[in-house]
Amino acid sequence: MAKAYNWQLGREMDYPYDAPRPDRQFCMVMDTNKCIACQSCTIACKSTWTWGKGQEYMLWNNIETKPFGFYPTGWDVNVLELLQEQAWEGDRYTGQTVFEAAPEGERVLGWTPDEADWNHPNIGEDEPTRPEGTAISEVPAHVPETPHSMMWMYYLQRICNHCTYPACVAACPRDAIYKRPEDGIVLVDQARCRGYQECLTACPYKKTMFNLETRVSEKCIGCYPKIEQGLQSQCTTTCIGKLRLTNFLSAPDQVDPRKPADFLVHDRKVALPLYPQLGLEPNVYYIPPIHVPVPYLEQMFGPGVEEAIAMYRGAKDDPEAREHFLDRLAIDVDRVSRLTKALLTLARMEAIGEGEAEVVSVDLAVDEAVAAIEAPDGVSLDTEVEPDLVAGADPVLLRQVLIGLLTNAFKHTAAPGAVTLRARAEGNEGKEQVMIEVDDTGTGIRAEEQDRVFDRFYRGSGSLEREGFGLGLAIAKRMVDVMGGEISVASEPGSGSTFTIKLRAAAPSSTPLA
Repeated sequence: MAKAYNWQLGREMDYPYDAPRPDRQFCMVMDTNKCIACQSCTIACKSTWTWGKGQEYMLWNNIETKPFGFYPTGWDVNVLELLQEQAWEGDRYTGQTVFEAAPEGERVLGWTPDEADWNHPNIGEDEPTRPEGTAISEVPAHVPETPHSMMWMYYLQRICNHCTYPACVAACPRDAIYKRPEDGIVLVDQARCRGYQECLTACPYKKTMFNLETRVSEKCIGCYPKIEQGLQSQCTTTCIGKLRLTNFLSAPDQVDPRKPADFLVHDRKVALPLYPQLGLEPNVYYIPPIHVPVPYLEQMFGPGVEEAIAMYRGAKDDPEAREHFLDRLAIDVDRVSRLTKALLTLARMEAIGEGEAEVVSVDLAVDEAVAAIEAPDGVSLDTEVEPDLVAGADPVLLRQVLIGLLTNAFKHTAAPGAVTLRARAEGNEGKEQVMIEVDDTGTGIRAEEQDRVFDRFYRGSGSLEREGFGLGLAIAKRMVDVMGGEISVASEPGSGSTFTIKLRAAAPSSTPLA
């Protein structure tokens, strides 16, 4: 069995699957202290994703009342009983994971809920004690008999953890479940699924579910259609208490405290994983409830609970934390200002019809655009412009388009990298055109996204951690349209992108206006 380093366990562990870390990891942080169990998140998720036949009892998002509620019934109690002894030495887990404790011939230690376990979400929540005269056999399974003196409970928000080392991926004999390399979201390829339910048995969180109508597995998809546009998940946006944060989490050796998830998980360590001892390195993190006994929380969230609660309680007096969130506030104010400016620009462009072209010196427009923007460290900027090249265009709009395309190229090109701006004349069916290309060696754009990059508010995969709004290319396209030109993109993921502008050529004898 292969070895994989699990930073939540502080050690290497056995893992029966080749699992390289994704380019970036989708994650969610939840503050359990703010939840009122209104179920707005649950309803939003269900009405968006699980309203079809065979999905009646599926809850990709659910809220459980701990310590009494379970969905499915007894999901964590059963897993913990199977795993038996779980021991920590400081931050290092010395017990076995569900992979290491798997029976001979199996990849994962697991169990399969009965159909009835799915049909009654949170059964037993309202029965913390056994009523007088009630036989033990009449009490629902896994309902703890708790004395009346226990004066605490809290709500636990649950979705698929989109684990770094998913048990469902490891267990599937057909490789029908996979982790997206671009964001770490775990999905089911239903065309490959044959309904063996190995994923259901293996997932200790029981967030892979089986559709009895279609006979294939289904699960939370991390709202990836929204994530690809730089938006928050459905459950996050509908949360009344605003207790959820969707973000990308860095690996422990690449922490950037400016990123909210990195700040909460890695830097301040106030957000903890759910049952880290299971070994899956889950990517949903919880700020523990401050009023619940620590031993109970340590079993659920691992070591570090006391420190996390102390950090949470003292956040208002933490000057570094205060400075961090003030910085974030300043950034957000700046973002709103830039968004307003972009929307006004787009509105003005929409009001402009295609006008008469002026004679524009392309090399002068390129020089002015290059002078107006600074290349980031480690990224070179080169220009290759034919001399005496003139185009029928608007000089102000052309400069703005070039600045926008260069800005976009720099945003997506990491050091060491290169951006090149080229311009040349080209014949096309007896007509001369001016071709302007902005070429970069950046991350590239997936084929299925290239038709959408010029749409308003569209942001590509991984854009949650970027500062844009998905308007820059939409504005650039409208500017090119106003000048009577065309703009297109060609790209290969991992190899960079080339944006091409086609403009009408002007007579070389004309006097250029810019």
